[in-house]
Amino acid sequence: MKTVLTSHLILIIMFLPMLGKTQLVTISGNVTNSFNGMPLKNVSIFESSSNIGTITNEKGFFKLELLQGAMEVKVSSNGFTELTKKLILKNDTTIMVKLEPEFQERNKQKRQNILHADAKTSKSILGLRRNK
Repeated sequence: MKTVLTSHLILIIMFLPMLGKTQLVTISGNVTNSFNGMPLKNVSIFESSSNIGTITNEKGFFKLELLQGAMEVKVSSNGFTELTKKLILKNDTTIMVKLEPEFQERNKQKRQNILHADAKTSKSILGLRRNK
């Protein structure tokens, strides 16, 4: 009887650490340029709560192993608008990310400014200015 209890106790001690482990999930995917669809290399993918990150390869592919649950993933690269997504992962997940070039944002702002400036009229533009 004593041997049975001892062997059960040893088994429980061996498997106890496994019960406390949180399961890892894999998040992987591709990052492309939203303007032309080309894969982007050296893009940073970072999970803020665990401080785990990686970069994309020359084909725009990345892979991260993270703890299961809620997380915030940031995707960034020079010349592109940063993308931040909150995710809740329970299983391995594949995502496709399209980063928007920053020049598109600047062009949108310039067009808005031009339209705003064109809406204003002044006497000098119409040639009605009087010289004294």
